[in-house]
Amino acid sequence: MRTISHKFNSVVRHSCASLRKKSFIMAYSNEPVGKSYKSMYKCELARAAGVSSETFRKWLISDRAVLMQMGIAPKQQILPPCAVRYICDKYCIDV
Repeated sequence: MRTISHKFNSVVRHSCASLRKKSFIMAYSNEPVGKSYKSMYKCELARAAGVSSETFRKWLISDRAVLMQMGIAPKQQILPPCAVRYICDKYCIDV
C-alpha cells in the first residue's frame, strides 16, 4: 500500500507543478492588466534595463523555455506585448 500511495503522491505533485507552470504562462499570454505594453525590440529592452544587448541576451537564455511556450523564437528581435510584460516583471524594467 505504501508504494502505491508514494507513486500517487508523486504523480499529483508533478501534475500540480505543470498546472502552475501553464497558468503562469497563460497569465502572461492574456491581455495585460493595468499598464499596457507594446511590442519592443530586444535592444530597446536592454537599453531600458541599462545593460548591453549581449548581456540582455545572456539573461534571456534562462527564460528560453517560457519564451518558446509563448511562441517566441530565440533569434526573434521584436517581442510581443506578453513577452515584454513577462521580461519587465521578472527583471524589474521600467518602460
